[in-house]
Amino acid sequence: MVLFFQIIYTILCLIPLSNTILEDDILYDIKWQPELTSSIDLDNSYTFASKRKENYLCTLPIVQTTVPVSMDTVLLSDIERLLENLHSKTSCVYRLDPYWTYELCHGIHVRQYHDTKVAGKKSIIQEYHLGYYHAEQQDVLTDSEGQSVLKIHHKTIYNNKTPMLAVRYTEGTTCEINSNQPRETVVYYVCDERGSDGILNFEEVSSCYYEIIVGSRWLCKLPAF
Repeated sequence: MVLFFQIIYTILCLIPLSNTILEDDILYDIKWQPELTSSIDLDNSYTFASKRKENYLCTLPIVQTTVPVSMDTVLLSDIERLLENLHSKTSCVYRLDPYWTYELCHGIHVRQYHDTKVAGKKSIIQEYHLGYYHAEQQDVLTDSEGQSVLKIHHKTIYNNKTPMLAVRYTEGTTCEINSNQPRETVVYYVCDERGSDGILNFEEVSSCYYEIIVGSRWLCKLPAF
């Protein structure tokens, strides 16, 4: 019995430890295929020989590089149909501030006014037009494929970076404090499943240059938004 254990111990000592230790920091996945009866041409394949002179044909996976779809622009043709539907309603929405009332008539104009009522007299209206809609004055770009596209803008709403569609209203009432340049407004439409094209926010970002954010459910039809 002692002799038997001595023989086993001697055999174990003759086996190189480097051939028996497996490193678990390198992951392998070996899939054994049936033996081939005839040679075939495989792409990205290599032949390896083991220490016992056994030949193995190994085919390595080809990594597919996926080019992400650009979400920086949207086709003008997709937007035009939706905007035409909105503009055909000729609807107006309002935002009431302590003094001014802001009026956005989709596809027509943006207006700021104050109605002063005097007893026994006709109301006195002080107003400024903050821009008119012109289809030919939108920021239309041409992509690498020659298609007309609009840039998708991003603004932070409720701490979330949100994609928006910008529609420009230009040639408003001249602004005295800005060298008599015409007032201008950019209306940013944002996807809102419960939105009814109402004004979510109004801001004068610089002298006589305004930004309006509008929540609209129709914009949600486009995956980019």
